[in-house]
Amino acid sequence: MAEYEDAIESDLLRHGIDLQADLGTERLTWRRLKVWLTYARPGDAFFQEYGGDEAIWDLKTKLLGLAVDALHQANWQRGGGKGKRPKSVLPSQNGKKTKQIGGGTVVSIDEARKRLAAARLGKRRSA
Repeated sequence: MAEYEDAIESDLLRHGIDLQADLGTERLTWRRLKVWLTYARPGDAFFQEYGGDEAIWDLKTKLLGLAVDALHQANWQRGGGKGKRPKSVLPSQNGKKTKQIGGGTVVSIDEARKRLAAARLGKRRSA
């Protein structure tokens, strides 16, 4: 976490908390710091530092990015698919690796489809 210390300190100072002076006191217990880091929001410097490029994309921005991507793809298709296929404006769609925040397992779309089909098949057999 030392690599994120400046971002964490910046966020806490915006809330009137001095990381150096208050950490370990009633004002900023270790538990409170853990909770804050666990639930950091997209506007927080720590969230952006830890989450990488994708962290700055909130839901509205992602939806706008998807709309722009769809428009680029549609124009490319209407043009006969000539030239290079347009790249996505969303960072996670361009093969860039981003850090995962939170739990869960990242799988490909094909793997997700296989797992979903297997789950559906299992439900039919048990019914």
